Amino acid sequence: MNTRLIFLSSFSLLAFAAACGDAVVFGPAPEDDGGITTSSAGGSTSSTDVSVSVSTSGSGASPGVTVSTSVGTGGAPATSSSTGGSCMDDVAPLAYDAIPVDLIVAVVNSSVTSGAIASVQQQLAGGLVQPLGNAGIDVQTILISDHGNFQGNICMPPPLGNGNCNGPAVNGTAFKQYSTQMPLGGVLCRLLDTLDGQTPDEFGFAPSGWQTWLRPSAYKAFLIFDANGVGCFDGMTFLNDQDDDPNGQSVAIAFDAELLANPGQFGTTATRRYGVYFAGGFAQQDASNSGIAPGFPTQFTSCGGQFSAPGTGYQWLAKGTEALRFSGCNSSNLATIFPQTATNIENKVADRCDLTFVDAPGFNPTYVRFDPSSPNDPIENFTQVAAPSVCGTTKGFYYEGVDRVKLCPAACNIVKGTPGTLELVDPC
Repeated sequence: MNTRLIFLSSFSLLAFAAACGDAVVFGPAPEDDGGITTSSAGGSTSSTDVSVSVSTSGSGASPGVTVSTSVGTGGAPATSSSTGGSCMDDVAPLAYDAIPVDLIVAVVNSSVTSGAIASVQQQLAGGLVQPLGNAGIDVQTILISDHGNFQGNICMPPPLGNGNCNGPAVNGTAFKQYSTQMPLGGVLCRLLDTLDGQTPDEFGFAPSGWQTWLRPSAYKAFLIFDANGVGCFDGMTFLNDQDDDPNGQSVAIAFDAELLANPGQFGTTATRRYGVYFAGGFAQQDASNSGIAPGFPTQFTSCGGQFSAPGTGYQWLAKGTEALRFSGCNSSNLATIFPQTATNIENKVADRCDLTFVDAPGFNPTYVRFDPSSPNDPIENFTQVAAPSVCGTTKGFYYEGVDRVKLCPAACNIVKGTPGTLELVDPC
């Protein structure tokens, strides 16, 4: 397969496969070896083992009434459960590694982006933050945009903010707002000059910039809403994508270099630990506003009207960090951005197909049960196969060692992106 380099200098690992629809490869994915998991000062990994278990009836056919959730370092021993019969299934929750996420949301403060502002206020918590939390991912949300009650301001209601639009923003543990004017076309520069506090936040919450809120172990997911292309000066570099590919590429290279100059947060040229998700002024591809994958070329068809530029610099950052791009033109379709982004982030930071459990004497499981959170999705039982080489199209699993379960591709495709619980079952 022929490949050619498309990012230069600091993006030296980014290549695309010309024979495969311009598929982008941007270093190892966060869940791969050499990815974004880092060690703490004590030497332990920064990821969190998450296990969720739902007890079942004695027949093994229907969900029971007891729901237990545990977050620890390797799941819990097998336990028995029943809803009243004498015969009980033995079950063991399956645990997976989940890396924390710092979600950095940047929204332009303008009447042009009023639809995006309303969508973020109404959909960010339920459409993006909550699904990640339901998947066992530790999420911190940092909103960088002007707080207030005037046109173009953004004021987050509960459960993230407190809805106090006339007074200062109220920051907590899981949600923080850095209140500053976010200009059209100037998001990247404003992100850089607020990172270290060169442009202060309105309420003085972070004098040294929002970098003080970042967690070194976390994957940084930027979600940017802008109706213009990139055109700004951050005090060090002039960024202007000029609505074309070469300059969009140059903008992405420059922004990446400035981010990576902050050691310990965004990764290195070999292993980046951030992604840029973008909603902007190019026409949507279908009725559901599906996210455009990294391997697809830059989109140039603009929405027209006030959404006058496709944002090629933002698009290059999304492509280069293996994130998604969305049309931001139709305010009625903005809600679809959040769950798609949640699924994409989850697949980067949590491997729900590589699982561990704690064995117990006499525990002889015969299948893995996947119980989706939605009552509209059926419970799936995955049968054991002897080895990965015989998975084929079977919705199955196999053991790797004495305490690790791996799902076959067909089962993995069901589990990825679908909230739910996984457990090993030794049926009654």
